[in-house]
Amino acid sequence: MVRYLARQGRLIRLLPGIFCEPGRRCDEHVRIVAATAWRPDGVLVGLAAAKLGFWPKVPVPEVVVAHQSAASLPGFRTVRWVPKPEHVIQRAGVRFTDASLSAIWLAATDEGVAIDEALRRRVATLDSLTCALASMKSASGNAERRRVLHESRENPWSQGERRLHAWLFTAGYRGWKGNYPVTVNGHSYFLDVAFPGEKVAIEFDGLGFHQTREQLLAVHRRQNDLVAAGWRMLRVSWTLFESPVIVDWLRSLGIRTT
Repeated sequence: MVRYLARQGRLIRLLPGIFCEPGRRCDEHVRIVAATAWRPDGVLVGLAAAKLGFWPKVPVPEVVVAHQSAASLPGFRTVRWVPKPEHVIQRAGVRFTDASLSAIWLAATDEGVAIDEALRRRVATLDSLTCALASMKSASGNAERRRVLHESRENPWSQGERRLHAWLFTAGYRGWKGNYPVTVNGHSYFLDVAFPGEKVAIEFDGLGFHQTREQLLAVHRRQNDLVAAGWRMLRVSWTLFESPVIVDWLRSLGIRTT
């Protein structure tokens, strides 16, 4: 029956022995299920695992499965690797790596984007990411993973924050904290960068950050709450945070390099 439907064009071959309707060939969930059927003893890693575990909107151009054999087909790949059981989640018959191992796996090629997302969603910590990296031992790409994890040591939640952190370290600023939690006026906030002793905060705003009226109002309330509580705020963007003017602003607020 399957071959008959395939000859009629009502089914197409997605993987060896696995078919789907033509209109669902690019459906990421169909492709993830197909990869699981193709390698039932494998474990989904990378973007597919991140999508299932903590990042539902991330695109998955290629489904990667950790398996005892390596193979590559259009849109699918298996890598010869067996993740440690403590980092594997099983849900509805699908096995995939947990948030920490998924993010660390991707750090070899994504400059820490997945780590930022996992930290922002608070599904991973620096300790859990370190343990995940240790579980990979001598895997290819670990040098890059170690570099990215080291650059994550102050808890960045975006690529903009990551670059801001790198600039602060390079410029010689110390004593600051990334995504520092404060509670003021009954509200809990996380400051992108905070110098707690001086009550100085640096907030990074990416392009298109204030996309709705509600978001703009929330930013205004947040800013006003913090200023009223004695925090002095600097707001920066991609074009500002590497400018010498930031050094002048910080100096005027009593923040100097070591």
